[in-house]
Amino acid sequence: MRTPRHRQVRHGFTMIELLVVVAIIGLLASVLLMAVRGQITSARKAATLTTLTKINLELDNRYKALRSYWDNLRPIDRQAQGYPFRDPATGRLPICAETLAWKELCRINFPQRFSEIYQSGTTTPVTGDAVENGTESAEVLYYLITGEEIPNSGTPAVRLQTQGFKDIGSDAYSTLEHADTDGDGRREFVDSWGKPLRFYRWPTRLIQPATLGFAKMLIRGLPSGEDLGRDPDDPLFPRSKDEWSGYDTFEEKWHTANVWHSRLVVSAGEDGILGLYEPTNTANCGYLAAVNDSTGTYLRDNLTNLNITVGGN
Repeated sequence: MRTPRHRQVRHGFTMIELLVVVAIIGLLASVLLMAVRGQITSARKAATLTTLTKINLELDNRYKALRSYWDNLRPIDRQAQGYPFRDPATGRLPICAETLAWKELCRINFPQRFSEIYQSGTTTPVTGDAVENGTESAEVLYYLITGEEIPNSGTPAVRLQTQGFKDIGSDAYSTLEHADTDGDGRREFVDSWGKPLRFYRWPTRLIQPATLGFAKMLIRGLPSGEDLGRDPDDPLFPRSKDEWSGYDTFEEKWHTANVWHSRLVVSAGEDGILGLYEPTNTANCGYLAAVNDSTGTYLRDNLTNLNITVGGN
């Protein structure tokens, strides 16, 4: 009589089955993590664009108020504002002396460095950041828009007030939109990654033939053709072109001549790398938003007040 074979009973999973299950769980976890991270990134972009939109509106209102103030000044009062300018080399009065006076008024009322702000009643500039850590223009922008006292700016304390405009204070901005990231006692406007925004009053080095593709990443709806080479402050263009080209210190004092411009506020985006020279950088024309990223890799995720519809992409 044959003895029946005993059937082997399996207990648990084989190693291969366990590895497959672990791999599937890991794959699902990574997909979920990517989805969550994507949602967080999208939320931070949206919050940063909201901040940039608010700042852009405030800058536009200030600019319009200053323009109205200027247009209503009598010629003798404009002279008191610094008009007319003369070429320091020749003593000649440029045909666009009034335009130069307007630019000087814009420089005073829309500073991007503390060296452009003077202690009350003196010719001594307010002390800025010792290093180019990206916070200085964000600090200046904060005190420009809120009108709050600039800490350690002398006695009496300095407040930035645009002529013809009433400051709104900091109440319009949440505590997530400004911080003191470098611990110097001065607050900065920050993006939703907690990084300081940058402010460029005249970003004309960005708007050049070699970097025009980069400019389009940061500025939506750039002018084309002759309008891109037209200074929006210059009502006498193109008659003034020869005048500007002969003015040796024009870019050093104001901006690149015969170039369209608008006030630019930039978030470095998720990677935190700006791709532009800092607004405090004078050696490389950083104060005019010169590009230091030859490939545009780091510029692609930047968000700006002039590209708020498409988020810099």
